[in-house]
Amino acid sequence: MTALNSMSIEELLVEVQRRHKALTKLLKQKAKLQRQWGAIEEQISALGSDMVPDGKARKVRKVKRASTAKIIKARPALQAKRPRNKISLMDAVLKVLQPEQALSIPEIIAAVNKAGYVSKSKTFATIIGQTLKNAGDKVIRVKRGMYALNG
Repeated sequence: MTALNSMSIEELLVEVQRRHKALTKLLKQKAKLQRQWGAIEEQISALGSDMVPDGKARKVRKVKRASTAKIIKARPALQAKRPRNKISLMDAVLKVLQPEQALSIPEIIAAVNKAGYVSKSKTFATIIGQTLKNAGDKVIRVKRGMYALNG
């Protein structure tokens, strides 16, 4: 496209017509997209969500407690209760460890479970490892993977 100031009147008229056609086409596309956008917003509001002015979806609103209780009663599979232990995991680990006998993490898990500590964790070995690390000077690492009570 050449500079507009160097064009003849006929060339300017052709350019104006070209731009007018392009503008008409773009306005039609805009109207079609606005209709589609409106339909999408209706579907979103039918699902019970709100839209913020910038078009981003808001976080899902919290469900009232009464509604949540009804859902949980209706679906017993969702009622998986977390086990409540009488002592903390740290106390259970310190209870099963002895100063003169080093135990591996699987042995500690077995002893803690035998002592009555219950966990449904899939990564219980990792949690035991973290507990041993956080025990500070109460537990010593005898060698790789073997721990004993410091004393």
